[in-house]
Amino acid sequence: MAIKLNKILRKGRALFLAYDQGIEHGPSMDFNSENIDPLYILDIAKRGKYQGVVFHKGIAEKYNKEIRRSKVPLIVKLNGRTRLQSGEPLSEPICTVKEAIST
Repeated sequence: MAIKLNKILRKGRALFLAYDQGIEHGPSMDFNSENIDPLYILDIAKRGKYQGVVFHKGIAEKYNKEIRRSKVPLIVKLNGRTRLQSGEPLSEPICTVKEAIST
């Protein structure tokens, strides 16, 4: 399957809004009562005319209908790390390319 980047690029550039604070930074580090809601982030991406929104697989699956309705291109993040464990952070795969494409 060929992926056509011209669908998400504007003049060869793109601005993506990533939503991964809960997994990447821990549940209480970067959230407030508004930005904890993926639909709020999706609305920012739509109003800000971002070329894509980046969600982890679980968020993408749960909010798939709303993402499609928004017409903001979805980019599924394939890896993640966490501060919930001690030691050197590992950025482990949490989604396959095949799963991301089917989301």
